[in-house]
Amino acid sequence: KVRGVSAHARVRRGETVELAPKSVHVSRFDIAEFSYPRFSFSIEVGRGTYIRSLIHELGALLGFGAYVESLRRTASGPFDVKHAITLDSIEALSSQALSAQLLPLEVAATDLPRLDLTSETYTRLTHGLFISVPSEFLSSPSSTIFAAFFENCLVGVLEFSSTNELKFRKMIHRL
Repeated sequence: KVRGVSAHARVRRGETVELAPKSVHVSRFDIAEFSYPRFSFSIEVGRGTYIRSLIHELGALLGFGAYVESLRRTASGPFDVKHAITLDSIEALSSQALSAQLLPLEVAATDLPRLDLTSETYTRLTHGLFISVPSEFLSSPSSTIFAAFFENCLVGVLEFSSTNELKFRKMIHRL
């Protein structure tokens, strides 16, 4: 984002956008196929890495243009395409077999710091009120969003408010 507006939205409006350099983590880059002038590759990167931007920069470093012709995400956090099932497979499964294939909702939040709510803090949040940030999160603010659990169930995602309190960014209504 540039001054609160996404860079790509500014570019589409015809604005010139200067982005500050950003360090990224590339843990693996394997060239799978090469046939000049194209190549295909597999890459494993850290959060916040934009593959299209990375390839553009790579082309600039090599002295010629480069762009991404097609892009397929094969993993994100705890999810991997290796464990995916097709829509046809889903339609063929009984509801019991389908339930056995589904991951618990809590898996989606494994990359977020966990915050266990008391009955009081859960009630405050569900009524639209803010809660204070627990001291253990203030000492090392490595994240601005948290997975909120109540009675060992994921009930939402919390974020810092403008007053440095926590509020629901997304609340999950459990049946």
